[in-house]
Amino acid sequence: MSSVPSAVTFIGTGIMGSRMAEHLIANGHPLHVHNRTRKKAEVLLKKGAVWHGTPESAAAAGDTT
Repeated sequence: MSSVPSAVTFIGTGIMGSRMAEHLIANGHPLHVHNRTRKKAEVLLKKGAVWHGTPESAAAAGDTT
């Protein structure tokens, strides 16, 4: 049986959110992110997360928010 990791959306990539999101990326989940300031999401973007300019866009892109 093959399992494909679900795409996850994180809205808010501050101290707590970014740490949880890093674990999701490390475990193979496609990650979509939004934060008020893009700068706080840069580390995640460098690791492969996809930036969304609005929370609505980010939420629509993931299987789980």
